[in-house]
Amino acid sequence: MSEILLSGISKDFNNKKVLKGINLSVQEGQMISLLGPSGCGKTTTLKVIAGLIEPDGGDILMKGQSILSTPIEKRGTVIVFQDYLLFPHLTIRQNIGFGLKMAKADKNYREDKVQEMLDLMELKGQEEKYPNQLSGGQKQRVALARALAVEPKVLLLDEPFSNLDLRLRETMREFICSLQKKLNITTILVTHDKEEALMISDKIAVMLEGEIKQFGSPVDLYENPVSEEVANFFGEANYLTGTIEKGYFNSSIGKFQTHINHHSSVRAMIRPEKIEISSQMYKTGIKGTVIKKRYAGDRVHYRILLKDIELKCIAATKEIFHIGQEVSLNINGNNIVFYEG
Repeated sequence: MSEILLSGISKDFNNKKVLKGINLSVQEGQMISLLGPSGCGKTTTLKVIAGLIEPDGGDILMKGQSILSTPIEKRGTVIVFQDYLLFPHLTIRQNIGFGLKMAKADKNYREDKVQEMLDLMELKGQEEKYPNQLSGGQKQRVALARALAVEPKVLLLDEPFSNLDLRLRETMREFICSLQKKLNITTILVTHDKEEALMISDKIAVMLEGEIKQFGSPVDLYENPVSEEVANFFGEANYLTGTIEKGYFNSSIGKFQTHINHHSSVRAMIRPEKIEISSQMYKTGIKGTVIKKRYAGDRVHYRILLKDIELKCIAATKEIFHIGQEVSLNINGNNIVFYEG
């Protein structure tokens, strides 16, 4: 049984459809990312789960029971916003214990729980400080501690790393991942950063224009996007048109073996990093000429001209090719994703 199940969730704002029949199943203990550009409905979905926004249609089930009419404080969900929303006039200890105090928890239990959170979040020695005395990473840990102190069943994170610099973002990303696994708490995270989602998620829901376009593991989404729309969201891609006949994809640049046997006209998607480049002119390779090059440290982005077609290629810096150089390209048919032509 799913920990959280969204069934046909819809929401309009000012006659604009923001959520269009959202269906999502989240299993207990999973880290799920809602990934998409600004305005696609990610945060609205999170707020609907938390009870901050009432949907116009659909249902939300927690362990099989609808929670639509359940008050926010009794849903077992807690949301951490990207701005943390710490109380500036309260100490760190008081901030962490705020939810427990509102729930009228026993004072001794409250104090023990706050101390447990201070230890868990590595905030020992910071308890009597105020939010304006902390770094961005420390503020985020306080916000997480306050959320986890009330022992929620589901943790909701809205763009948790967006206000941090790159180095701190990576540190906090690792911290939250290890914390989530340690506590085995069901977590739904909103992000627009595809690399972030790929690195930390058990599953990703790609949201575009109020709809979930694909839901699956990071590998599935990157390697087997169900549409060109999803493929393009995850990065650069090459497209070729052609036909499939008797297990081969026939295109203007060559013939490639594939596991598909039925005859059809298709558009083929190939990721730039899936194309092997060599200066050795192999018989099985496709001859091309380097026409553009962009150095990016651990990799180089190339544009290769094959007859009248340009292909994007990304290669490691083990061997660097130069503009005007003739190269040989190798494409494995197993790395090609096909869409109906």
